Amino acid sequence: MLIASIRYDERNAFLRITEIIREFLPEESRPVVPLCIGTDRVTGDCFGPLVGTFLKGFGLNPLGTLDHPVHAGNLKDSMRNLDPGSFVLAIDACLGNLNSVGQLNFYLGPITPGAGVGKKLEKVGDLGITMTVNVGGFMENMVLANTRLSLVYAGAQATALGIYRAMSLRGQVRRPMVSGYR
Repeated sequence: MLIASIRYDERNAFLRITEIIREFLPEESRPVVPLCIGTDRVTGDCFGPLVGTFLKGFGLNPLGTLDHPVHAGNLKDSMRNLDPGSFVLAIDACLGNLNSVGQLNFYLGPITPGAGVGKKLEKVGDLGITMTVNVGGFMENMVLANTRLSLVYAGAQATALGIYRAMSLRGQVRRPMVSGYR
């Protein structure tokens, strides 16, 4: 169920992201696992791994980074390795219409990775975040490969900072935030 949508480039987007996520995160007794889905081999699909890499830089332990991506080929195995009591925050790129490019969408409940390119993968997550990185509807794999990295990068930065802040405010982070980050 879609609970909120915001643009990644709106002023102080990371603060809105923080508030949206914070509202639905569990208290500190239940571990939160950011599951950052995508591949580093396709610009448009690296949103999840970029978020994971930024979160790792903040001292968190996400599943899925640029160095170790979680993608269609290893998603099931990655899910099997999760603690059954974990709260999964699923993060993935998606395709949409021209007006929705740059939109961050927040879902209460699971998201379906790979749907934009016709893959049949299992739904994942207790809370989902997707970013519309480009226009869908025709030659989706080519569109993802020709997505602007600057859009994906900036969206991933804002998302990672919002997630980190939300987890910190909910008692899920034990380490202070790295200073000097936007």
